Amino acid sequence: MNYSLAVENFTASCAGYCVATYVLGIGDRHNDNIMLKQDGHLFHIDFGHILGNFKKKYGFKRERVPFVFTPDWAHLMGGKGGEHYNKFVASCMKSHNILREHAQLFINLLSMMLISGMPELSCVDDIMYVVDTLNVSSDPNKKSKESFQAILEASGSQFSTQFNFFVHNLVH
Repeated sequence: MNYSLAVENFTASCAGYCVATYVLGIGDRHNDNIMLKQDGHLFHIDFGHILGNFKKKYGFKRERVPFVFTPDWAHLMGGKGGEHYNKFVASCMKSHNILREHAQLFINLLSMMLISGMPELSCVDDIMYVVDTLNVSSDPNKKSKESFQAILEASGSQFSTQFNFFVHNLVH
């Protein structure tokens, strides 16, 4: 496998992963649920906790960041300011803005699914999670660049993610 192609695949799929797990509030994001294919594609398994219905362990919230983005992942992209890292950030912001433009469609689809019996989608508060992550209440003409950039910075600098991975490895 071509290493540079694998880094390209990783960068693109990581952007999709970060935006999707943030917007849909996908939880239980530990290193056993985040997979990496040999060709560099990153993907998540186990969608049992969505729409912000995150697990707690001994009264503590395990999900402390909007999405998993470790310093190791940034390093693989060339670090902050690197070509692939800049592509990653641009892809995240572009994807988030596209989803914002179509937010009403997602809200309508989730509203129709309220009667499905899914425990993670049982009330209007679950739908409001997506409304909040898409910044639907903010000016639709204003891009979400600043807010998503701040979310990205917060996710990449959290020690709690690495600690959660470490503890998960010890327990399992």
